Amino acid sequence: ADKLPGFRMYDPYATAHMTVRDLLTHRSGLVLGEGDLMIVPNTTRSRADIVHALRYLKPRTGFREQFAYDNILYIVAGALVQAVSGQTWEQFVRQHLFGPLGMTDSTTLYDPSNPNAVALHGRVDGPIRGMGPLTILKEVLDSKAAAPCGLINASAADMAKWMAMWESDGRLSDGKRLLSAASVHELWAPEVVVPTDTFGPAVATLIPLPTLQDYALGWFVEEDFGHEVIEHTGAVFGALAALYFIPEKHVAFSVVINSEDSGARLAVAYHLLAYYLGQPQQDWIGHLKQVRQGMVQQTLTAMKHLPKQYVPNDKSSLPLPAYAGTYFDPWYGTITVSARKGAKRRILFNLTGGMEGPLERAWVIVASLVV
Repeated sequence: ADKLPGFRMYDPYATAHMTVRDLLTHRSGLVLGEGDLMIVPNTTRSRADIVHALRYLKPRTGFREQFAYDNILYIVAGALVQAVSGQTWEQFVRQHLFGPLGMTDSTTLYDPSNPNAVALHGRVDGPIRGMGPLTILKEVLDSKAAAPCGLINASAADMAKWMAMWESDGRLSDGKRLLSAASVHELWAPEVVVPTDTFGPAVATLIPLPTLQDYALGWFVEEDFGHEVIEHTGAVFGALAALYFIPEKHVAFSVVINSEDSGARLAVAYHLLAYYLGQPQQDWIGHLKQVRQGMVQQTLTAMKHLPKQYVPNDKSSLPLPAYAGTYFDPWYGTITVSARKGAKRRILFNLTGGMEGPLERAWVIVASLVV
């Protein structure tokens, strides 16, 4: 709050006491993914707008109480970089990271018109995302405001330069330092325990889970078969990434794919981990395929038994044109409802491109459970 103008959380205590360390360790009290709909699928909001909207996101748990991964506060961290340095996050990254590392084939935003850009793919022609044929995505996450939480594009050669710096305790290829050894140690030092079920049901019967997992300053720190592993994965529309370090063995590897087929990425990553940690190989492709099939089937079954939440209602307390207008929500921003003669009403979230559709009358069914 002392460094970033306009920074304010819903909880005054969190506002007064949140440090940069808190900002980066997912223990703010926000629930998993809270605030993502301010940027997904796209948004015209600025980082300053997102910083301002933080005050309307109600926490699920107490400040510093437990781990819950969020993206929004990394966007806030990008705004903080500008507030402290006077440079935009993009300018800072290009000058202080890309430049010294010689990362000449990296950008701070996905641009399909770049000479070396790859097309991003997904499966979107099915009852749920992830089913259907693999196709080039027409819509990708290209919000400039969201870039600090994971939109850097880098070639394999540039990723190798980035990993070599970390593996060398912050040294560059010419022996000069980008980071001090103490800084690398601090960035990789565990801060908060990550529960084993944080990202969904455990699949330990098929895929080995870490014995212990913590979160450091932008990195997961875990124990795998008695060895320390530093890692982080990432996902945006049509692209997945995974980055692993095994410090004691001086090993680092990155696995990226320009599609949303997560099993392909993980099969390669698990194979490499097993190899370098001296563990027997398994049928990673078969195991991951089985996990995926189970998740898909569970989801499709649940969709068939969803409770009826509303019923059609042909009556309305007001004539259709009366609903037209611009509404405001402190989180979503302005929302436009239009009602043209002879056409269905439409609702449009003006700051979040893609959040648009017909607005239909319905009776909402409210169910309650009395204990």
